[in-house]
Amino acid sequence: MVGHDSNVNQVAWHPNGAYIFSASDQVDKTVRMWAFTTGDCVRVFTGHTEMISALECSPSGKILASADIGGSIILWDLAKGTQIKRCRGHGKGGIWSLSFSVESAVLCSGGADGTVRIWDVAVPADPYKNGDGEVVGTGGQADARQINAAASGTQANATAGGGSGSGSKKKGKDTMITPDQISAFPTKKTPVYKVKFTRMNLILAGGCYLP
Repeated sequence: MVGHDSNVNQVAWHPNGAYIFSASDQVDKTVRMWAFTTGDCVRVFTGHTEMISALECSPSGKILASADIGGSIILWDLAKGTQIKRCRGHGKGGIWSLSFSVESAVLCSGGADGTVRIWDVAVPADPYKNGDGEVVGTGGQADARQINAAASGTQANATAGGGSGSGSKKKGKDTMITPDQISAFPTKKTPVYKVKFTRMNLILAGGCYLP
């Protein structure tokens, strides 16, 4: 399967086994969808401005999620080949893992900023759009700044860019949180390398503690 202009660094399967997704690095920055039987490229998704660091297809087979080292997650409509929306909240350094809930309604992500974040996949009838007309939130459906009780405290707020703890001012400037973030769970000093929804919709996260 040939088509990317530079190195391929992420791959993922479609649940039906008939398609493969691949993402390229700093030069190409595209996601491609390939037909397994023929090897043909059937979709090209463009929108990332930095290296793509994670790919995951929803169990429903209708949505693809891709994340980059700049802290952005883009959800794609596979039937139309178009961008659904962009989710922001992670700090820079890379989102290294994505996982959908069993119903494909919720997405979790983990990355270099030491947080696990939960996202609402659905787009309401009146989504919030930026100046370019790009969907970047869900119109206040879930207030991202109301951090879940399990992640409350100065560190959680500082990580989310909304707190008064040390370092929060810099974070606040660097990180915009879109309203579709449901909750954020900070670790002490553990970059999250892998997140995974179980079939009972529990989330398991793992990484290396860096004292």
